[in-house]
Amino acid sequence: MSNYRKIFAAFMVFAMLAGSSPAMAVTIEELLAQIAALQAQLIALQGGSGSGSSVGMLTKALKQGMSDAEVTILQKGLALDTVVYPSGKVTGYFGPLTFAAVVKFQEKYTSEILTPNGLTKGTGFVGPSTRAKFNALYGSTIPGVSPVPAGSVSVAMSPLTPGATTLVADSTTAEGAQALASVATLRFTAPVTGAAKVTTLKVHRTGVSADADVSNMYLYVNNVRVGEAPSVSSAYFTFTNSAGLFSVPAGSYVDVVVKMDLANGTTSGKTFQFGLMAATDVVSDASAVAGVFPMHGNVMQTAQVSDLGRMTIQTFVPSSNTTVDAGALGYEVFRFSAVASDQAQQVSYMRFTMVGTADYDALQNLKLYIDGVQVGSTIAMMANDKSVAFDLSAAPLAFTSGQTKTVSLRADIMKGSGRNFYFQIGQSADFVSMDSNYNVYLKTNAANVWVLSNAKAAGTTSINEGSVTTTRAVSSPTGPLSLNATNMEIARFEVKAVGEDIRVSSLVAKVDDSADLIVSNLKLLVEGSQLGSTVAAPADNTNQTFSGNYTFPAGVTKIVTIVADLTGTLTTSSVITASLVDANASNGVKMSSGASLDVPSSTQAGNAISISSGTLAATLNPSVANITTVISAQGVVLASWMITAPAEQAVRVNSVTVDDAGAEGLGNAFSNLSLWNGATQYGQVIASPSTTTGGDNVFNFSTGLQVAAGQSVQLDLKGDVLSSANVTTWAAGGDDAARIVGIDATGLTTNSAATYGSGNVIGQLVDVVAGATLTIANEASPTMPDSTYIVAGKTEQILGAWKFTASNAEDIKVTRVKVFESGSSDYPGNFRNVKLYVDGSAVGTVPAFTVSTATSATNAWTMDYALFDNSAGLFTVLKNTSKTVVVKADATDNSNATFTADGGKQRFSLEVTDGTATATTNVSAKGSTSSQYVTLESGSSATNELNGNTMTLVKTKPTLAYVAPSSTALNPSTTFEALRFRITADSAEALLFNTSHNIRLTIAASTETATGTVTLKNASTGTIYASSTGNSLAAGATINFAFDVNTLSIGAAGSVELIVEVDTSSFASDGDTLQLKIANAAADLSWSDNTTSADVEEDNYVGVGLPLTGATFVNPS
Repeated sequence: MSNYRKIFAAFMVFAMLAGSSPAMAVTIEELLAQIAALQAQLIALQGGSGSGSSVGMLTKALKQGMSDAEVTILQKGLALDTVVYPSGKVTGYFGPLTFAAVVKFQEKYTSEILTPNGLTKGTGFVGPSTRAKFNALYGSTIPGVSPVPAGSVSVAMSPLTPGATTLVADSTTAEGAQALASVATLRFTAPVTGAAKVTTLKVHRTGVSADADVSNMYLYVNNVRVGEAPSVSSAYFTFTNSAGLFSVPAGSYVDVVVKMDLANGTTSGKTFQFGLMAATDVVSDASAVAGVFPMHGNVMQTAQVSDLGRMTIQTFVPSSNTTVDAGALGYEVFRFSAVASDQAQQVSYMRFTMVGTADYDALQNLKLYIDGVQVGSTIAMMANDKSVAFDLSAAPLAFTSGQTKTVSLRADIMKGSGRNFYFQIGQSADFVSMDSNYNVYLKTNAANVWVLSNAKAAGTTSINEGSVTTTRAVSSPTGPLSLNATNMEIARFEVKAVGEDIRVSSLVAKVDDSADLIVSNLKLLVEGSQLGSTVAAPADNTNQTFSGNYTFPAGVTKIVTIVADLTGTLTTSSVITASLVDANASNGVKMSSGASLDVPSSTQAGNAISISSGTLAATLNPSVANITTVISAQGVVLASWMITAPAEQAVRVNSVTVDDAGAEGLGNAFSNLSLWNGATQYGQVIASPSTTTGGDNVFNFSTGLQVAAGQSVQLDLKGDVLSSANVTTWAAGGDDAARIVGIDATGLTTNSAATYGSGNVIGQLVDVVAGATLTIANEASPTMPDSTYIVAGKTEQILGAWKFTASNAEDIKVTRVKVFESGSSDYPGNFRNVKLYVDGSAVGTVPAFTVSTATSATNAWTMDYALFDNSAGLFTVLKNTSKTVVVKADATDNSNATFTADGGKQRFSLEVTDGTATATTNVSAKGSTSSQYVTLESGSSATNELNGNTMTLVKTKPTLAYVAPSSTALNPSTTFEALRFRITADSAEALLFNTSHNIRLTIAASTETATGTVTLKNASTGTIYASSTGNSLAAGATINFAFDVNTLSIGAAGSVELIVEVDTSSFASDGDTLQLKIANAAADLSWSDNTTSADVEEDNYVGVGLPLTGATFVNPS
């Protein structure tokens, strides 16, 4: 036998096996795979190529972030082209790699995918064009099988068909069984030449089971139920819908999922398989049905449990007939209780069906509430079949076992006058709950057969006849309005038909205009279209009828406006009020019920609106202070005004006239005048303003400055200050200023000239000065550093801080600062790398320290200094602001510094001579605009010393730190620990306390006046350093420890913890108190920094941890 015949014979054997008994060990999927392999061999033997690359069909849109079975198909297909998808990963997740591959695929087939959609670049979104090309390349469901023949539809078991599993029933028949169990998935594929519509599907059951074991069956496509409650006969479940159960798109496929409800009481051990026996089990509009028949899904087996969950819905409302007014919002249309029993459960889906004469759009904005809280989204309108579904699968409702929840459906009653309705749960599958323990769906009410009477409202709700509501709109004009304005809206109303459409044959309006007769050409508009004719000269406060038909649709708000011309001459201010009138004319008809009504049902008045011929105003801008500037300054704001439009209309400013309000014309002091609103210039630049007192300067705006009705805009006058400006004439305290003397403007409503009514409006007073003033003063603590000990070798030490303040004339550029070392020790070499900091950044170069023999003009210290000098500017102080100037330096190291016995005294100072700065003054600066030297001010004397605080340079220093006690109870004892503290030496060098040094204690608080022994000792070793007997323990007393018992040496960076023991025998009474402290006077602490004969002690120095205050101890007995 030839290879061809052998393979063909084997193929036929496998084909027969595929339709044989399910009891065989080989599964259907395995048989199909083997058939596909044989087919591929047949093609090869016949010399054909076959596609060899078919992976499956795409049926829906796919995008990045999705996890889906069709993403797997997509990845398998793309992986066949290594240029498109080089990684070839098949994960089922649409991630960045898949996205990039889709883009490449789309751009590879641009003419077929992108060009028809007007695109040139791939999008990464798998839409219809991308799916069509993919399916054409890789779309066969079985590798090697030819595409579906034209005019036919093929069917096969889907790769997604459910695996073998167990179906569950409760051992108590009345307690229910599993519902919505997925038992098979059939894949229907249509040819690329046309779609197919399936109208009948006969699902076959096989296995050790009976038809009665299935209480209901369903068909689902894309999670949508397309069939239920089939006819049942001899193992066949027949679904029929002449309009079509489902359709298969051309060149694509759909998966049809078969689901079933297990009958109550089904015993254990039964088996089911579901599928198709023959092509005749499928009826469609295709000419043929292709497939390998029979085909069945995997085996499902039954089991019983004693505690299957049960979901019961009951107590339905309304329980009796009722009525509701059309227009009611958030009305409860249906309510019932849901009770979970035996197991915790999750509800993921509810579908409600409306029954009655009301149409599907009568109720809108449907909302689902659970125990009074909305869940799910608001559904704008029901489907055409009068159903509304809430998919809660993303956040299922959780029930604990035994829990009851109230389910409420609410809606807006938008129309349906004279109609009625009630709601029901139409099928068991319309309320989907899952047993959280067994993870199976449950039959609602445990019903084999759904009984509608047990799942619907007992009462019917009737919708009352419609009505109409009319209200003045919030946006109705409030005025004022301009006289001579035309076609002005003078009132606005909202009209809404409720319950049914309402048609009017006319509407009536009137205007009360205070008998001034300024209203003419009265019109009435509905949604912008005129109703009836224009009334040219309406009588005051008299009804005017506007005839014409208009239908107000139910539930929709329509706008009715009254419009008129406002012409005439006002003798006094006039007020008009327009109204929509109830003329009792039965001018409306209810389109459903046929009854007549008045529209509006009561007269509605618009707002009272004042009519005036308002004026344009100018005022001084209060947010801008009087102006100080300097000669030669450019682009200076010389005046600022607020221009205000009348309340009734916007205006366009066409020109502004400005002159001077003082002793000479603006041109004597200023040039290049211009007007600005924000960053926009209006009008021309007047290079040479009038020099005549009161001479006009007219700015003509080529583009008008628009000012909204009742609003104000800022208008600034800018100019350059002449170098020849008279600083005496334009001086502080004078009356020289610019002023507005006229404005030409046009009303944008009336399109006529707007009246300017403010007359002459003077701007800010202008003070022109020759130069700015720089004020220099010491900064306050802690910016100016307090006196402290500086350890030799420490860097970037802050030694002084001063405030430089510029006057309001102009910005000031500081070019020179000379910093003096003025300490009493006169050791300028003790500091190096003196730096000047402004705003945290160093300015200027680091100068060498200059040693001088000169002495201060006011004191006898030697004027050693560091000079910072830069003609281009060290830093700038903006006008009306201040800068803090900080001096830092590095302390010279121990081996190179000069020390005295009590530490080297160092201080840094500025010495400022008040008056005009020069190039060589200790501080020098110029105006940034005028380039003139500034005036220096630093104090009450001609020359003023601005001294920093004195610092003491030492080789090392102590830092004391308080150690808190574990208890503050005072116990009478001869060795009571009343204070504990730690002394740490600086890392630079060791620290020494000997008989030349001391630590002095002060009794901060005490209730006793007795004497006692006080001892200073090492907390760790017990070494006593000093002990004093017979000391007063009264408040204010002091105890001086002179280290006369033992000396204390602390190594560099080392620390020692000390305790003070006090004889508290006399503190025996309830409430006795004791508190110690170490103050911060020179007598309170002294030490040696290892300088010869050193005895370092200073008053109130910071940085050593003093003062140190201990706890207050109290006798609790």
